[in-house]
Amino acid sequence: MIEQPKNEQSEDASKAIGDAVRRLLVQLDPKCQTNQWLKTALDLGHTAVWRKLNGEAKWTVEDLGAIGAKLEVGLADVMRMLAAQMEHVVTGVFHLDGKDQKVELVLEAGAPAGQGVVDYVAVEREGQWHVLRPSAVETHETWRYIRNMSMEMRPSSKAKVALLDDDPIITSQAASVLEKDGLISSERFSTGSDLISRLRQDVKYDAFVVDWRLAEGTSEEVIRTIRNKDETKSTPIFVVTGAIEAEGDSAEEELARVVRTFGCKTMMKPVRWKLLEAEISRVIAHQ
Repeated sequence: MIEQPKNEQSEDASKAIGDAVRRLLVQLDPKCQTNQWLKTALDLGHTAVWRKLNGEAKWTVEDLGAIGAKLEVGLADVMRMLAAQMEHVVTGVFHLDGKDQKVELVLEAGAPAGQGVVDYVAVEREGQWHVLRPSAVETHETWRYIRNMSMEMRPSSKAKVALLDDDPIITSQAASVLEKDGLISSERFSTGSDLISRLRQDVKYDAFVVDWRLAEGTSEEVIRTIRNKDETKSTPIFVVTGAIEAEGDSAEEELARVVRTFGCKTMMKPVRWKLLEAEISRVIAHQ
């Protein structure tokens, strides 16, 4: 699987070898600086090493022999170790900071030698591997030991929420609560037409919080515009209202129709902004 004619090694194969090399080096030494180690072993620059690890440059038998030489093992041993890494790698999900993160797992069929209490194990549910605490495993489930887990870390980005209310005091209050923990940023609007204008500029939002009654009427047209755009067909919309009780059944029926038609969530005034922040974070995390 590793040794291929030089001109037939696909980008996927090169990437698979690069991933196996990375996992092998980390397994042998968890503190290994992979790129620096390979720069020395292969006598290549930083960019050349990066391209091999990411599948943009092909791996040669000479590369694998150089890795073996630095590890003080033969070429056959290197190929066997890399093949073992490839054979046991599966893709899984690790729930971290409220979001499901994609991870690569190297699993053990049984308990590794000297294995004691472990922090996490892998469980397959409906064809998907999940990384869980042992206490979260159901009694009927079969789990596997994790020999190695890798995850690509990307800079975290804030969820962006559009706030629409004709009272700037309310949007200011909402923004101060929603943005307090640093996980959400917001943009405030006092008219529906202003928000529609921003949407037409292809500005992206992760959620919308709109007041039902605006100075210009209801927010139905804004909600319709959001749902008519392909990229926001399923974006969460929270409709805030305080007018229902005062206006009677007809107003409730009108809002109920919009909620059914466009798949919105509702919240009555006075809004508990902290609870809304928790709900927005929960919904966005499971999109």
